[in-house]
This record gives sequence, C-alpha cells and structure tokens, in this order.
Amino acid sequence: MFLKNRKAFTMIELIFVIVIIGILAAVAVPKLMKATEGARINTMEAFMGTLNRSVGPILWANHLSQDGGSIHNVDESEFETVYTQLPKGVVNIRFNLCADANETSAGEVGDITTEAVPVAEKLFCIDGDSTHPPKFGFSANLSPKLQHNH
Repeated sequence: MFLKNRKAFTMIELIFVIVIIGILAAVAVPKLMKATEGARINTMEAFMGTLNRSVGPILWANHLSQDGGSIHNVDESEFETVYTQLPKGVVNIRFNLCADANETSAGEVGDITTEAVPVAEKLFCIDGDSTHPPKFGFSANLSPKLQHNH
C-alpha cells in the first residue's frame, strides 16, 4: 500500500480548529464588552471633570460682570464656544435649570442616554454666584461618579 502525499486538512483537523476558535471567542468577547463599557463610563466621568474644572469656571467668568456669575442665561451656542463637541449621548443641556447658588440640592440640567453609558444618567448643576463658579455632578448631591453604572 502506497501513501499519497497529503495536500489538505482532514475534516477532524478542521473541526478541532473551529472548536478552539469558538472557545477563544467565548472567553474574549465578554472581556472586550466589559472593557468597552468601562471606557464609556470613564469618558462620561472625565466629561464631568472637564465641566467642573474648565467649562463651568469659564462660563462663570464670562457672566460674572453681567449676571453676578449665574450661568442661567448661557445658551447652546455660547456653551459650544467653550466646549466644542459634547460626548456622544449627552443631550438636552439647559443651564437655566441649574439650582440657585444657595441651594443644597442641584437641579437637573441634562440627560446622558444609553448611547453614552449602559444605564441612562442625569446631569445636575448648582449655579454660580459672585464668589463661586457653578458645580456639576451626576446626582442632586453633585457626585462626580456615575450613579447606576458601576
């Protein structure tokens, strides 16, 4: 009996390769999804930091002489001159809904949709006054961390 020169894989070899690829995919895909979710959450928390450290103080300074530091009159076009592109999923920002500066609980000023984070969130604000810039957070007590996504 003569052995022929093999030039192809056998069916069993192909099945083993497919099974191994399937096992690797079953392990890798959930880890990739979790990493993607974590990145989206970190993006929103970084956005909050930018609002508190840069955008809010700039808007406050622009309105200090006109409105005593209140950002209630900031419109979308003025906001876009300070913050050029909102993260995907941040919608309906309305600075006129910021709680007054002497309030202890913040007012709801925007929405963060599930396009941005796995569970929808809200954006809250306490307005600025003559001595303090506005403050932003993800809850009425101005938490800088997302509430429902950890």
